[in-house]
Amino acid sequence: MQNSGIKKFRRRGISKELMRTVIHHARNQAYQSLRLETYSCLTNAREFYKRIGFQLKVSNKDVKKYGQVFDQEFWELKL
Repeated sequence: MQNSGIKKFRRRGISKELMRTVIHHARNQAYQSLRLETYSCLTNAREFYKRIGFQLKVSNKDVKKYGQVFDQEFWELKL
């Protein structure tokens, strides 16, 4: 799986601001948590999710997807 982020837009706080907006909206709508799916090969994304408070809940080992094999992960942020 290839990282689809364009290099010139990385490390500018765009993802952080988008995630803040999503979290704010979810709280205003009385959501109890946010959940997302990612993959073990996306190390930068996984570190980002950790930094903003998401916790790894489920990891499915050796999933074959997109012509590759990696761990499929489900993360959750309690609101």
